[in-house]
Amino acid sequence: MTWRISNASSTSPWAGGTTTPLCAAGLRTRRAIGHFLRGGYGDPPRKRVKWRCRISLRAGGTTTLRSRVRAGRRAFTLVELITVMAIMAILMAMIVGVAPRIQDAWRARLTRTRLLAVVAALQAYAGDYSGKFPYTEDKDGIMADVTAAAILGVDLSSAPSTYGVEGFTKAEVVLYGALTSTRRRGPYYKGAGGQTVVRKGTGDTEFNLLADGWERPIRYEYSTVTGLLVRSLGKDGTTGGDDIDYFVFQN
Repeated sequence: MTWRISNASSTSPWAGGTTTPLCAAGLRTRRAIGHFLRGGYGDPPRKRVKWRCRISLRAGGTTTLRSRVRAGRRAFTLVELITVMAIMAILMAMIVGVAPRIQDAWRARLTRTRLLAVVAALQAYAGDYSGKFPYTEDKDGIMADVTAAAILGVDLSSAPSTYGVEGFTKAEVVLYGALTSTRRRGPYYKGAGGQTVVRKGTGDTEFNLLADGWERPIRYEYSTVTGLLVRSLGKDGTTGGDDIDYFVFQN
């Protein structure tokens, strides 16, 4: 903004007058300056402002007053900051409490999806092998004798016979080998590439196994009483807790 005061009536040292600053020529306070800027009418501005004044002399005895107005910035008060921090703390506590449950629910859903895929793969396998499902030995004319050597080139004797620390037996080794084999119309389990876990048998022999949502081996169990099922031990990892079971067939 630019204001011109003709004939240097307020006199300045450059115009040959007294040494009275032009910035204070009749306008002693900031509110008075604001009132002057409005043309001399209306209420003076209430907002706090900062002023910068500069005086320049132009030809013809005209003195120019240049002023820049910058509105003062309002900072946060201590009460506002404390309120915001309290709200953020409450939200963080809610997120921390809910996140583990959301993750467990997601893992359980992922496990069910994988188990159903394994069941479907076993049904497809049985369709190609005269209605027999893969197993470590022939039982009841239903479970076929599938050796790991014929499928994976691995010796089944290195796999444990009972569930131990590693959580798998020869049956789980056969399950993985049969469903990922490329024989006939295989592989029957299409997603095995990113859904497996490696466990060690005797002599540090490593076996690839199908995994549930908690990255533990999917169990493959057959009983003449109940039938054939695939099982996940759930979140707790113990039998009889929150197990997730799906039957391939029931006796």
